[in-house]
Amino acid sequence: MLKALIFDFNGVLVNDVPYHLEAYKQAFELAGAHFSKEEIKEMIGKPTSEVIRQGLEKHKSKVDYKKITEKKIAIYKKLIVGKKLLFPKEETILEELKKKARLGIFSASPRNQIVFPEKLLGLFEIIVAGEETKAPKPEPNTLLMIAEKLEAKPAECAYVGDFPVDMQTAKNANMLAIGITASGFTKQELKKSGADKVINSLKELLELKV
Repeated sequence: MLKALIFDFNGVLVNDVPYHLEAYKQAFELAGAHFSKEEIKEMIGKPTSEVIRQGLEKHKSKVDYKKITEKKIAIYKKLIVGKKLLFPKEETILEELKKKARLGIFSASPRNQIVFPEKLLGLFEIIVAGEETKAPKPEPNTLLMIAEKLEAKPAECAYVGDFPVDMQTAKNANMLAIGITASGFTKQELKKSGADKVINSLKELLELKV
């Protein structure tokens, strides 16, 4: 039986990955680094500043990665203005899940990019953002810390993510790895990365034995 559900944020709790890809693309171009969105998709899953730093290194750019990181965040925030980012019936689904298990969030995004209605944020007992981690995914340290805070053993936790690195992180923490296809990775790709279960929508989580 599962006691805790820990969620990645972008692409799992908010449908915003396309805006992140566009923001990264525009920010890199400001530094003279040109990547396709598919190339960027392969890079993300780590803290934003690390994605920018590594991308600029690939292009041998000498532009300060911290400045480009700030530009990326600003572009993203501008892109999502007025957009409906919640998935269908998400509020009801999360409220039902809260009745069954303790909830947490572990995201590689900076805290100032975790934009979510206050009412829904209140359902999560712990939220850890990218800049608050000592080691990025797929290192399991942060997931294990969250499990401890939620008073659950790793085997009593599931981590829900949309990227292969999320599945790898869950497996490294000895947690149930649940992949969601919302960001475009296929069931096969997520399974290959270690997913124990793959879902197409958050609604399917209500069928879990928690």
